[in-house]
Amino acid sequence: MATKKAAKAPTVVLKHLAADLSEKHDMSKKAVETILNDLVGLMTKHLKKGNRLRLAGLGILQVRK
Repeated sequence: MATKKAAKAPTVVLKHLAADLSEKHDMSKKAVETILNDLVGLMTKHLKKGNRLRLAGLGILQVRK
């Protein structure tokens, strides 16, 4: 009897999010990508400092050792 593997969920990358947001907010994809990249950079900077990030509707992000 063969076992079935669970279907792999698609991976959403920043470009996909930028495309969706650019349509919703009538902005260029390039502008939205720049904003998202800056956001990720700021989040990474704060996480590296040991800060926790609380994102409403998503949760709290923190680096653990």
